[in-house]
Amino acid sequence: MKKLIRQFVTILLAAILPAIESLAADFNTLVIFTKDGTSAGYALEKQPVLTFSEYEMIITGKGIEVTYSLSDLARYSYSSEYESGIKDIRTDKVLPNFDGESLLFPSLKANSIVSVYTLNGTQVFNKTILTDGEYSFPLSALNAGAYLVNVNGLTYKIVKK
Repeated sequence: MKKLIRQFVTILLAAILPAIESLAADFNTLVIFTKDGTSAGYALEKQPVLTFSEYEMIITGKGIEVTYSLSDLARYSYSSEYESGIKDIRTDKVLPNFDGESLLFPSLKANSIVSVYTLNGTQVFNKTILTDGEYSFPLSALNAGAYLVNVNGLTYKIVKK
């Protein structure tokens, strides 16, 4: 019975997908919502293509290959206003010193804000620097992986091994 229901849902989704995609003309992001409350956005300029198997939804496109279990999905939609926790990535400034275990900012002004985000936009650290001068941020509390560090509107990508 469960297999029959899954097949019906898969066929139904495959049938209505073209209609949904035609409505996406005014949107710039495909947004996937999972049952645990998280969401992920995929830029339509990457030409994401949705395909379904009996148990999975697969998104492929330019630089995209993601699989979601159908049992984990809440819904998906298109949006013109999707926002992650990551803002204003700029690469025109000199990076702070990074030795793999800590970040050293040689000269921050008082009231500077240092924030660290996972790549999906979840904030894992936030600190306001109280005095002018050098600030060192130890990475020992972070799991191995890639992070974005935002300092006063400038964002740096780091990888902790």
